[in-house]
This record gives sequence, C-alpha cells and structure tokens, in this order.
Amino acid sequence: MTFEEYLEDQERFGKIDTPEKLAFVKKSYESYLSHVEDSKYFEPFEFRESDHISDVYKQRLLAIFKFDSIRENEFFFMIKPSFQPEQLLVLTLENTRYKLKHTELVPQYWSVYYYNQYIKTSDSESCESELPTFIGDKLFALLNKTITEARKPIGKWLVLDGTAYTLSRLIDGKLVTVSKHSPDDASPSGKVIAVMTQLIQHISNLNDDILNDIKSKIDHLLS
Repeated sequence: MTFEEYLEDQERFGKIDTPEKLAFVKKSYESYLSHVEDSKYFEPFEFRESDHISDVYKQRLLAIFKFDSIRENEFFFMIKPSFQPEQLLVLTLENTRYKLKHTELVPQYWSVYYYNQYIKTSDSESCESELPTFIGDKLFALLNKTITEARKPIGKWLVLDGTAYTLSRLIDGKLVTVSKHSPDDASPSGKVIAVMTQLIQHISNLNDDILNDIKSKIDHLLS
C-alpha cells in the first residue's frame, strides 16, 4: 500500500487537513510498513526459566509435549491459543518416510493449570499419518527456510489474546525455536502457518486434492 492509498484510507475516519494530522499519519504509515515487513518472518524465541506462572506453564507444556525427546530429523510445531486446547504437530523423517503425529490436549492445559498449579500432566488425543516424499521433502525445506530466516521484529506490537505458534528443531544438538503470534493470514508467516494447520485439519484424510493444494502452497512459499 502506497502512502497515498494509506492516507486515503485514513481519511475515512476524518479529514487530514492540518500539518499535525499529516505528521501523525506519516508516523502511523511508517509503523504500518514495519508491521508488513515483520509479518514476513518468524522471530527467534527462547523459553524462559522462572517461577512466573506463565513461564512455569510454558515449561510444563514442553514437558507434556516431550520436547526433550526431539530428534535431529524432526520438527515440532506447537499451537498455543488463548482459549482453545494446545496442539502439537510432529513431522519426522524416518529413513525415507515422512511421518506426522498430531496431539491435542483435552481440556486446554492452561485452563487447568491456572486454577491448580500442582497439575503437571494432561489428557490428550492423538492422530498419526504419513506424507509422500514429494511433499515431505518440500515441507522440510520450507520449515528449514522459516527457521533460518527468522529475525527480531523491527516494530513493537502489543498482542494480548490470540494464538502463538512455535516451530522447533535440533541444530547441532541444540533446540532452536522460532515463533509467531497471530500473524495476518495473507502474510508469508501466516501462509506457513496455514500449511501446517491444513495438515492438522486433514491429517486423517490427506487425499490427493489436499496434498496437491498443500504442495502448491509450499512451492509458492519457496519460490
């Protein structure tokens, strides 16, 4: 969006007819541009160890999802909504086969933990499937690209509720995690998340039409 287009859009809320208003819109436009740029990338993320309730919750979540068992040939994609159950999709390359395992906590662990911080486990439901090699190879390449291109955001955006996504893998024996919080659906990061969530939604029925659609989306993101 050009500045002229942005200005026209802002004038829906009132005439920009003073130097002060124009200066405010220019500053707002700069923030908008940084937000658009930031939306292209995931961000480096480290799980903090502290006794704060939210940090303990995140560490418990890692333990429940068994992040300590992640292997060099795996990606862990975790979804942490505000009000829905937490989910984990594990993509594993085993010999020449790409395996998928989706786990959803029932009920949401945060809602249980918030009221009883002694609870360290959670019930879950799981489903497994496989990806053909022509999809698995491309998906591995996309997720590697997503992790290696991750960068700190330029702008500062306060996001409260919403869904946090993390993507993790081992690199040289070290857990490397990148994250994104409620990205725009049309952004590159949002499109990566859409591929992963589409796999989750159709994990029990990955037919040819769905696989071809996923392949097309991955090809576009890799181009």
